Amino acid sequence: MKLKKIWIWSAIIAAVVLTILGMYGEDLSLLKRNEKTEETSYAYESGNMENSDSKAEVEKVYDAGMYLRSKPLKDPFHSEGIAKIDAEMKNGMNVKNTQTANLKYEHKERKNTPVPDLYGVAALGNSRKALLSYGSNTINAKEGDRVGDWTVVSIGDKTVELANNSERKILELK
Repeated sequence: MKLKKIWIWSAIIAAVVLTILGMYGEDLSLLKRNEKTEETSYAYESGNMENSDSKAEVEKVYDAGMYLRSKPLKDPFHSEGIAKIDAEMKNGMNVKNTQTANLKYEHKERKNTPVPDLYGVAALGNSRKALLSYGSNTINAKEGDRVGDWTVVSIGDKTVELANNSERKILELK
């Protein structure tokens, strides 16, 4: 029991010390060394490349001139692109009209999509599959599968519900 208390108190003391070190980090004067480690890099003078004894001290200084652009940006606010869009909007609303005409045309095509034929429903336990004929293919489909443009929504005992983007159909066994 006494040994447990010693370990617990030593863990608490270590946690407190680590917490204080974490909060104050390098700012603790006890841990700071008064000696500064000087890291200097040397470069040879441009005139005396052969003589390695003559070294000149190099200080690294931030030079803002290196990071300035030589030329300003041509069009920082993309005003040319905005002007083109404004001109198209002023010229007419033909863009919107052609888009709606295309959508109406596609919508008419979707209504005429062929509906799959239901051949049967296969059930094994709780899972069911519909035997469908689409075009010249026979397909086994479960709920959520796509058959052409149609999606199988639900499968009953003798019915299958299909959904398209614009309509729903219920197929029954004959």
